[in-house]
Amino acid sequence: MRKYLKKILFLVLTIILLGIVLFILKKAHKVTYSLKKDDYNFQIEENFHNKTLYDFFITTNKKNFAFTLNKNYFKQRKIIKNIDVYHKKDLLCIYPILKNDYKEDYHCLYKNKPVSISYLSTLNDDYIQKFLKTRALKLKIPYPKKSSKKSFSKIEVYQDNILPNYKFLIWNYKGIYLLSPEENKNIKLLTKDKYENTLAAILNNFYIYIDTTKKKYSTINYFDIEKEKNYIFKIKDYELSKRIYFNGIYNNELYITDLDTKKEYKFNPKKKKFTQVNELDKYLIVKNNKLTSISKAKFLEKKYYFNESTKNNKITKIFKTKEIVNYQNYYYFKVDNKIYKALKGHEETAILLFELDNIKEWKILEDTLLIINNDTLYFYNDKIGLVPIVKSKELKYNYKNICNFWKK
Repeated sequence: MRKYLKKILFLVLTIILLGIVLFILKKAHKVTYSLKKDDYNFQIEENFHNKTLYDFFITTNKKNFAFTLNKNYFKQRKIIKNIDVYHKKDLLCIYPILKNDYKEDYHCLYKNKPVSISYLSTLNDDYIQKFLKTRALKLKIPYPKKSSKKSFSKIEVYQDNILPNYKFLIWNYKGIYLLSPEENKNIKLLTKDKYENTLAAILNNFYIYIDTTKKKYSTINYFDIEKEKNYIFKIKDYELSKRIYFNGIYNNELYITDLDTKKEYKFNPKKKKFTQVNELDKYLIVKNNKLTSISKAKFLEKKYYFNESTKNNKITKIFKTKEIVNYQNYYYFKVDNKIYKALKGHEETAILLFELDNIKEWKILEDTLLIINNDTLYFYNDKIGLVPIVKSKELKYNYKNICNFWKK
Protein backbone atom coordinates (compact mmCIF):
# COMPACT_ATOMS: atom_id res chain seq x y z
CA MET A 1 0.00 0.00 0.00
CA ARG A 2 2.81 2.37 0.94
CA LYS A 3 4.46 1.54 -2.34
CA TYR A 4 1.36 2.68 -4.27
CA LEU A 5 1.03 5.83 -2.12
CA LYS A 6 4.64 6.75 -2.87
CA LYS A 7 4.01 6.28 -6.59
CA ILE A 8 0.87 8.40 -6.45
CA LEU A 9 2.66 11.10 -4.46
CA PHE A 10 5.57 11.03 -6.90
CA LEU A 11 3.14 11.32 -9.83
CA VAL A 12 1.28 14.25 -8.23
CA LEU A 13 4.54 16.09 -7.46
CA THR A 14 5.75 15.44 -11.00
CA ILE A 15 2.56 16.89 -12.46
CA ILE A 16 2.78 19.97 -10.19
CA LEU A 17 6.45 20.47 -11.05
CA LEU A 18 5.72 20.05 -14.75
CA GLY A 19 2.92 22.62 -14.46
CA ILE A 20 5.27 25.10 -12.79
CA VAL A 21 7.94 24.56 -15.47
CA LEU A 22 5.43 24.97 -18.28
CA PHE A 23 4.10 28.17 -16.64
CA ILE A 24 7.62 29.60 -16.37
CA LEU A 25 8.41 28.69 -19.98
CA LYS A 26 5.08 29.97 -21.29
CA LYS A 27 5.63 32.99 -23.52
CA ALA A 28 2.25 33.40 -25.20
CA HIS A 29 -1.33 32.24 -25.37
CA LYS A 30 -4.39 32.82 -27.53
CA VAL A 31 -7.86 32.32 -26.16
CA THR A 32 -11.40 33.17 -27.25
CA TYR A 33 -14.30 33.75 -24.86
CA SER A 34 -17.60 35.62 -24.65
CA LEU A 35 -19.34 38.03 -22.28
CA LYS A 36 -22.88 39.36 -22.17
CA LYS A 37 -23.80 42.87 -21.02
CA ASP A 38 -27.39 44.07 -21.38
CA ASP A 39 -28.26 43.64 -25.07
CA TYR A 40 -24.65 43.17 -26.15
CA ASN A 41 -22.92 39.84 -26.71
CA PHE A 42 -19.15 40.30 -26.84
CA GLN A 43 -16.80 37.87 -28.54
CA ILE A 44 -13.28 38.41 -27.22
CA GLU A 45 -10.02 37.27 -28.77
CA GLU A 46 -7.20 37.57 -26.23
CA ASN A 47 -3.59 37.26 -27.40
CA PHE A 48 -0.93 37.30 -24.66
CA HIS A 49 2.72 37.82 -25.70
CA ASN A 50 5.95 39.60 -24.84
CA LYS A 51 5.75 39.14 -21.02
CA THR A 52 3.04 41.72 -20.21
CA LEU A 53 1.28 42.58 -23.48
CA TYR A 54 -2.32 41.52 -24.13
CA ASP A 55 -3.89 42.20 -27.53
CA PHE A 56 -7.69 42.23 -27.64
CA PHE A 57 -10.05 42.03 -30.59
CA ILE A 58 -13.65 42.47 -29.42
CA THR A 59 -16.71 42.05 -31.63
CA THR A 60 -20.34 42.89 -30.86
CA ASN A 61 -23.22 43.35 -33.27
CA LYS A 62 -20.77 43.37 -36.21
CA LYS A 63 -18.80 46.22 -34.63
CA ASN A 64 -15.10 45.73 -33.88
CA PHE A 65 -12.66 47.09 -31.31
CA ALA A 66 -8.92 46.33 -31.23
CA PHE A 67 -6.44 47.47 -28.58
CA THR A 68 -3.46 46.44 -26.45
CA LEU A 69 -3.06 46.35 -22.68
CA ASN A 70 0.40 46.50 -21.10
CA LYS A 71 -0.03 45.14 -17.57
CA ASN A 72 1.50 42.25 -15.68
CA TYR A 73 -1.25 39.71 -15.06
CA PHE A 74 1.32 36.94 -14.60
CA LYS A 75 0.28 35.17 -17.80
CA GLN A 76 -3.35 34.74 -16.71
CA ARG A 77 -6.06 33.96 -19.27
CA LYS A 78 -9.47 35.53 -19.82
CA ILE A 79 -8.61 38.67 -17.92
CA ILE A 80 -11.62 40.76 -19.08
CA LYS A 81 -14.38 40.11 -16.54
CA ASN A 82 -16.99 42.66 -17.58
CA ILE A 83 -17.64 45.40 -20.15
CA ASP A 84 -19.62 48.57 -19.59
CA VAL A 85 -21.30 50.11 -22.63
CA TYR A 86 -22.21 53.67 -23.59
CA HIS A 87 -24.36 54.02 -26.72
CA LYS A 88 -26.08 57.14 -27.93
CA LYS A 89 -26.84 58.16 -31.51
CA ASP A 90 -23.61 57.74 -33.55
CA LEU A 91 -21.40 57.01 -30.56
CA LEU A 92 -20.71 53.54 -29.16
CA CYS A 93 -18.07 53.12 -26.46
CA ILE A 94 -16.99 50.09 -24.45
CA TYR A 95 -15.21 50.16 -21.10
CA PRO A 96 -13.52 46.84 -20.23
CA ILE A 97 -13.19 45.88 -16.57
CA LEU A 98 -10.42 43.40 -15.91
CA LYS A 99 -9.45 41.01 -13.16
CA ASN A 100 -8.76 42.61 -9.77
CA ASP A 101 -11.25 45.35 -10.80
CA TYR A 102 -8.60 47.04 -12.96
CA LYS A 103 -10.32 49.57 -15.23
CA GLU A 104 -8.88 49.78 -18.72
CA ASP A 105 -10.16 52.74 -20.80
CA TYR A 106 -12.93 53.71 -23.17
CA HIS A 107 -12.71 52.49 -26.75
CA CYS A 108 -15.13 54.24 -29.08
CA LEU A 109 -16.74 54.06 -32.48
CA TYR A 110 -18.14 57.23 -34.02
CA LYS A 111 -20.28 56.64 -37.08
CA ASN A 112 -18.97 53.05 -36.99
CA LYS A 113 -15.32 54.19 -37.24
CA PRO A 114 -12.81 53.72 -34.38
CA VAL A 115 -11.78 57.09 -32.92
CA SER A 116 -9.78 58.29 -29.93
CA ILE A 117 -11.13 60.27 -27.01
CA SER A 118 -8.92 63.10 -28.24
CA TYR A 119 -10.71 63.15 -31.59
CA LEU A 120 -14.12 63.09 -29.90
CA SER A 121 -13.15 66.15 -27.86
CA THR A 122 -12.94 68.18 -31.09
CA LEU A 123 -16.58 67.47 -31.99
CA ASN A 124 -19.27 69.94 -30.98
CA ASP A 125 -22.18 67.55 -30.45
CA ASP A 126 -23.73 68.11 -27.03
CA TYR A 127 -24.22 64.41 -26.30
CA ILE A 128 -20.55 63.72 -27.04
CA GLN A 129 -19.35 66.56 -24.84
CA LYS A 130 -21.62 65.31 -22.07
CA PHE A 131 -20.13 61.84 -22.43
CA LEU A 132 -16.60 63.27 -22.19
CA LYS A 133 -17.43 65.14 -19.01
CA THR A 134 -18.88 61.98 -17.53
CA ARG A 135 -15.77 60.07 -18.54
CA ALA A 136 -13.47 62.74 -17.12
CA LEU A 137 -15.33 62.62 -13.82
CA LYS A 138 -15.19 58.82 -13.69
CA LEU A 139 -11.51 58.49 -14.58
CA LYS A 140 -10.41 61.75 -12.91
CA ILE A 141 -8.80 63.01 -16.12
CA PRO A 142 -9.24 66.72 -16.98
CA TYR A 143 -10.06 66.32 -20.64
CA PRO A 144 -9.60 68.12 -22.95
CA LYS A 145 -6.82 70.04 -21.24
CA LYS A 146 -6.72 73.80 -21.69
CA SER A 147 -3.65 75.97 -21.32
CA SER A 148 -2.85 79.59 -21.91
CA LYS A 149 0.27 80.75 -23.77
CA LYS A 150 3.12 82.66 -22.24
CA SER A 151 5.85 84.46 -24.17
CA PHE A 152 9.43 83.27 -23.99
CA SER A 153 12.11 84.83 -26.21
CA LYS A 154 10.65 84.66 -29.74
CA ILE A 155 8.16 81.87 -29.09
CA GLU A 156 4.98 81.26 -27.12
CA VAL A 157 4.86 78.29 -24.75
CA TYR A 158 1.84 76.36 -23.45
CA GLN A 159 3.59 75.79 -20.14
CA ASP A 160 0.87 73.76 -18.42
CA ASN A 161 0.95 71.18 -21.22
CA ILE A 162 4.56 70.17 -20.57
CA LEU A 163 4.39 66.99 -18.52
CA PRO A 164 6.69 66.18 -15.57
CA ASN A 165 9.99 64.57 -16.63
CA TYR A 166 9.64 65.90 -20.20
CA LYS A 167 11.89 68.45 -21.88
CA PHE A 168 11.19 69.91 -25.31
CA LEU A 169 13.96 71.13 -27.61
CA ILE A 170 13.40 73.76 -30.32
CA TRP A 171 16.32 74.66 -32.60
CA ASN A 172 16.78 78.45 -32.77
CA TYR A 173 19.77 78.82 -35.17
CA LYS A 174 22.47 79.33 -32.52
CA GLY A 175 21.26 76.72 -30.08
CA ILE A 176 18.07 75.39 -28.56
CA TYR A 177 15.15 76.49 -26.49
CA LEU A 178 15.00 73.96 -23.68
CA LEU A 179 11.47 73.84 -22.25
CA SER A 180 10.50 72.04 -19.06
CA PRO A 181 7.61 72.24 -16.56
CA GLU A 182 9.79 74.20 -14.14
CA GLU A 183 11.46 76.73 -16.47
CA ASN A 184 12.44 77.59 -20.03
CA LYS A 185 16.01 78.26 -21.14
CA ASN A 186 17.77 79.57 -24.22
CA ILE A 187 20.89 77.39 -24.57
CA LYS A 188 23.57 78.83 -26.86
CA LEU A 189 25.55 76.15 -28.68
CA LEU A 190 27.07 77.96 -31.71
CA THR A 191 28.73 81.30 -32.43
CA LYS A 192 27.10 81.69 -35.86
CA ASP A 193 23.57 81.12 -37.11
CA LYS A 194 22.90 77.64 -38.49
CA TYR A 195 19.57 77.76 -40.32
CA GLU A 196 19.18 74.11 -41.32
CA ASN A 197 19.24 71.38 -38.69
CA THR A 198 19.52 68.16 -40.66
CA LEU A 199 22.66 67.00 -38.84
CA ALA A 200 21.12 66.68 -35.39
CA ALA A 201 19.59 63.80 -33.45
CA ILE A 202 18.61 62.76 -29.93
CA LEU A 203 20.25 59.64 -28.54
CA ASN A 204 19.03 58.86 -25.04
CA ASN A 205 19.84 62.01 -23.01
CA PHE A 206 22.23 63.42 -25.63
CA TYR A 207 21.37 65.97 -28.29
CA ILE A 208 24.02 65.28 -30.96
CA TYR A 209 24.75 67.86 -33.64
CA ILE A 210 27.37 68.88 -36.20
CA ASP A 211 28.41 72.52 -36.40
CA THR A 212 27.95 73.05 -40.15
CA THR A 213 29.23 76.63 -39.92
CA LYS A 214 32.76 75.22 -39.58
CA LYS A 215 35.02 74.78 -42.61
CA LYS A 216 35.84 71.21 -41.57
CA TYR A 217 33.78 68.64 -39.71
CA SER A 218 36.47 67.54 -37.29
CA THR A 219 34.29 67.40 -34.19
CA ILE A 220 30.96 66.03 -33.03
CA ASN A 221 29.06 68.07 -30.46
CA TYR A 222 26.65 66.60 -27.96
CA PHE A 223 24.57 68.30 -25.32
CA ASP A 224 23.53 66.38 -22.21
CA ILE A 225 19.84 67.29 -21.85
CA GLU A 226 19.58 66.01 -18.29
CA LYS A 227 22.73 67.70 -16.95
CA GLU A 228 22.41 70.65 -19.37
CA LYS A 229 26.08 70.47 -20.26
CA ASN A 230 27.72 70.61 -23.70
CA TYR A 231 30.56 68.35 -24.86
CA ILE A 232 32.84 68.32 -27.91
CA PHE A 233 34.28 65.08 -29.28
CA LYS A 234 37.37 65.41 -31.53
CA ILE A 235 37.53 62.98 -34.44
CA LYS A 236 41.17 61.83 -34.54
CA ASP A 237 41.45 58.81 -36.82
CA TYR A 238 39.12 59.87 -39.65
CA GLU A 239 38.38 62.89 -41.80
CA LEU A 240 34.79 63.77 -42.56
CA SER A 241 33.76 65.58 -45.71
CA LYS A 242 30.93 68.10 -45.75
CA ARG A 243 28.70 65.58 -47.56
CA ILE A 244 27.66 63.52 -44.57
CA TYR A 245 24.23 62.54 -43.28
CA PHE A 246 22.85 60.84 -40.18
CA ASN A 247 21.42 57.41 -40.99
CA GLY A 248 19.79 57.11 -37.59
CA ILE A 249 20.13 55.46 -34.21
CA TYR A 250 20.41 51.78 -33.42
CA ASN A 251 21.34 50.12 -30.14
CA ASN A 252 22.29 53.42 -28.49
CA GLU A 253 24.67 54.45 -31.29
CA LEU A 254 24.37 57.06 -34.04
CA TYR A 255 25.23 55.91 -37.58
CA ILE A 256 26.74 58.44 -40.00
CA THR A 257 27.55 58.09 -43.71
CA ASP A 258 30.13 60.14 -45.66
CA LEU A 259 29.10 60.25 -49.31
CA ASP A 260 32.49 61.56 -50.50
CA THR A 261 34.70 59.00 -48.79
CA LYS A 262 31.98 56.30 -49.05
CA LYS A 263 32.46 55.31 -45.44
CA GLU A 264 29.93 54.51 -42.75
CA TYR A 265 30.61 55.25 -39.09
CA LYS A 266 28.97 54.92 -35.70
CA PHE A 267 29.29 57.24 -32.72
CA ASN A 268 28.71 56.35 -29.09
CA PRO A 269 28.63 59.51 -26.92
CA LYS A 270 28.51 57.59 -23.64
CA LYS A 271 31.65 55.58 -24.46
CA LYS A 272 33.14 58.48 -26.47
CA LYS A 273 33.89 56.21 -29.42
CA PHE A 274 33.79 56.96 -33.15
CA THR A 275 34.47 53.96 -35.41
CA GLN A 276 34.13 52.91 -39.04
CA VAL A 277 31.61 50.10 -39.52
CA ASN A 278 31.58 49.36 -43.24
CA GLU A 279 33.83 46.76 -44.82
CA LEU A 280 34.85 46.35 -48.48
CA ASP A 281 31.39 45.42 -49.75
CA LYS A 282 29.31 45.50 -46.59
CA TYR A 283 27.30 48.43 -45.24
CA LEU A 284 24.77 48.46 -42.43
CA ILE A 285 21.11 49.48 -42.48
CA VAL A 286 18.13 48.83 -40.20
CA LYS A 287 15.39 46.66 -41.67
CA ASN A 288 12.41 45.35 -39.68
CA ASN A 289 13.99 46.88 -36.57
CA LYS A 290 17.14 44.80 -37.02
CA LEU A 291 20.63 45.77 -38.17
CA THR A 292 21.43 44.07 -41.47
CA SER A 293 24.09 44.38 -44.15
CA ILE A 294 23.75 45.26 -47.84
CA SER A 295 26.21 45.65 -50.69
CA LYS A 296 28.18 48.81 -51.32
CA ALA A 297 26.50 49.36 -54.70
CA LYS A 298 23.01 49.17 -53.22
CA PHE A 299 23.91 51.28 -50.18
CA LEU A 300 25.21 54.11 -52.32
CA GLU A 301 22.15 54.18 -54.61
CA LYS A 302 20.32 56.47 -52.18
CA LYS A 303 20.39 57.82 -48.62
CA TYR A 304 19.37 55.17 -46.11
CA TYR A 305 17.55 56.38 -42.99
CA PHE A 306 16.79 54.03 -40.13
CA ASN A 307 13.49 55.75 -39.34
CA GLU A 308 12.08 55.42 -42.85
CA SER A 309 8.45 54.44 -43.20
CA THR A 310 7.56 50.82 -42.57
CA LYS A 311 5.89 48.88 -45.36
CA ASN A 312 2.43 47.46 -44.73
CA ASN A 313 0.54 46.48 -47.86
CA LYS A 314 -2.77 46.15 -46.03
CA ILE A 315 -2.65 49.71 -44.68
CA THR A 316 -1.52 51.05 -48.03
CA LYS A 317 -4.35 49.27 -49.82
CA ILE A 318 -7.10 50.33 -47.37
CA PHE A 319 -5.95 53.85 -46.50
CA LYS A 320 -3.88 54.79 -49.59
CA THR A 321 -0.78 55.85 -47.67
CA LYS A 322 2.87 54.83 -47.30
CA GLU A 323 3.64 57.12 -44.35
CA ILE A 324 3.72 54.29 -41.80
CA VAL A 325 5.79 53.95 -38.63
CA ASN A 326 5.95 50.81 -36.51
CA TYR A 327 6.31 50.82 -32.72
CA GLN A 328 5.97 47.50 -30.87
CA ASN A 329 2.65 45.95 -31.93
CA TYR A 330 1.13 49.12 -33.39
CA TYR A 331 1.39 50.89 -36.73
CA TYR A 332 1.04 54.67 -36.76
CA PHE A 333 0.29 56.29 -40.11
CA LYS A 334 -0.76 59.55 -41.74
CA VAL A 335 -3.58 60.00 -44.25
CA ASP A 336 -3.85 63.57 -45.51
CA ASN A 337 -3.94 65.50 -42.20
CA LYS A 338 -5.19 62.62 -40.08
CA ILE A 339 -3.06 60.39 -37.85
CA TYR A 340 -4.16 56.80 -37.16
CA LYS A 341 -2.85 53.85 -35.20
CA ALA A 342 -3.60 50.21 -35.92
CA LEU A 343 -2.99 47.02 -33.98
CA LYS A 344 -0.93 44.49 -35.94
CA GLY A 345 -3.18 41.97 -37.61
CA HIS A 346 -6.21 44.27 -37.31
CA GLU A 347 -5.21 47.14 -39.58
CA GLU A 348 -8.76 47.55 -40.87
CA THR A 349 -9.86 48.72 -37.40
CA ALA A 350 -7.29 51.54 -37.26
CA ILE A 351 -8.16 54.26 -34.72
CA LEU A 352 -8.36 57.88 -35.85
CA LEU A 353 -6.26 59.63 -33.20
CA PHE A 354 -6.67 63.23 -34.33
CA GLU A 355 -7.04 65.52 -37.33
CA LEU A 356 -5.34 68.88 -37.97
CA ASP A 357 -5.44 71.20 -40.95
CA ASN A 358 -1.81 71.24 -42.16
CA ILE A 359 0.55 68.62 -40.74
CA LYS A 360 4.07 69.40 -41.97
CA GLU A 361 6.08 66.91 -39.94
CA TRP A 362 5.42 64.17 -37.40
CA LYS A 363 7.60 61.76 -35.47
CA ILE A 364 7.13 59.12 -32.82
CA LEU A 365 9.14 58.27 -29.72
CA GLU A 366 7.85 55.08 -28.16
CA ASP A 367 4.06 55.69 -27.91
CA THR A 368 4.27 59.49 -28.02
CA LEU A 369 3.90 61.68 -31.11
CA LEU A 370 5.31 65.09 -31.93
CA ILE A 371 3.50 67.00 -34.68
CA ILE A 372 4.15 70.32 -36.40
CA ASN A 373 0.96 71.84 -37.79
CA ASN A 374 1.26 75.30 -39.41
CA ASP A 375 3.12 77.35 -36.76
CA THR A 376 2.37 75.12 -33.77
CA LEU A 377 4.11 72.15 -32.19
CA TYR A 378 1.72 69.55 -30.76
CA PHE A 379 2.22 66.61 -28.42
CA TYR A 380 0.06 63.48 -28.34
CA ASN A 381 -0.27 60.33 -26.29
CA ASP A 382 -3.33 58.26 -25.45
CA LYS A 383 -3.54 59.40 -21.82
CA ILE A 384 -3.19 63.15 -22.40
CA GLY A 385 -4.57 63.49 -25.90
CA LEU A 386 -3.51 66.18 -28.37
CA VAL A 387 -2.16 69.36 -26.76
CA PRO A 388 -0.19 72.35 -28.13
CA ILE A 389 3.31 72.94 -26.75
CA VAL A 390 4.86 75.81 -28.72
CA LYS A 391 3.67 78.45 -31.15
CA SER A 392 6.37 80.01 -33.36
CA LYS A 393 6.26 81.98 -36.60
CA GLU A 394 9.52 80.32 -37.66
CA LEU A 395 7.80 76.93 -37.86
CA LYS A 396 5.85 78.17 -40.86
CA TYR A 397 9.05 78.21 -42.92
CA ASN A 398 11.67 76.13 -41.13
CA TYR A 399 10.43 72.94 -39.50
CA LYS A 400 12.56 70.00 -40.69
CA ASN A 401 14.06 68.35 -37.61
CA ILE A 402 13.66 71.61 -35.63
CA CYS A 403 11.59 70.19 -32.75
CA ASN A 404 12.25 67.26 -30.47
CA PHE A 405 11.68 66.07 -26.94
CA TRP A 406 13.29 63.95 -24.25
CA LYS A 407 11.70 61.98 -21.44
CA LYS A 408 13.61 61.19 -18.29
